[in-house]
Amino acid sequence: MSYTADELQRLSIDELDGVFCEPESVELPYGCFSGRTICRLRNRGAKLPLPRFLEFVGFELAPYGIDFRSNRWFFVSSALQAGRFAPRVSRSRWRPTEVVALHYNVSRLPRPMRKFLYDEVKPLSDRLLLGLGGINRELGMGDHFYFTLELLKGTGRPDDTAHAP
Repeated sequence: MSYTADELQRLSIDELDGVFCEPESVELPYGCFSGRTICRLRNRGAKLPLPRFLEFVGFELAPYGIDFRSNRWFFVSSALQAGRFAPRVSRSRWRPTEVVALHYNVSRLPRPMRKFLYDEVKPLSDRLLLGLGGINRELGMGDHFYFTLELLKGTGRPDDTAHAP
């Protein structure tokens, strides 16, 4: 089924889990995507005070997104990039599905932070991704919140003439 970011925003956590686990062939995304946090999970790890505070500041207060051309997150503006990652198609750590896992071992962030960070995204189309954000821990401790990523107009593959809304 094809979804919009607004439709995903209205789904329950169980429904989002279902969408995230839908069998799709997973390819590395391309382009610059703006992010929107959908919901926080209700597991033990999502309630930890420090990650909860940092995720609130980074993913609820300020605009954010991911540039898959440079493999970096951005905050406030796509020009303010940080948190370089290596995207890899792999099995999800948290759900029974294939995902694009974001590994931060290539980042210039401080070593403890690189080991702490981990996220997954599931491409739903070339223009919409469903993300599962959190930390580098096991199921129930590492998976913290769902977010969407929508392709910014004019940033897709060079041969792509269509644009996101």
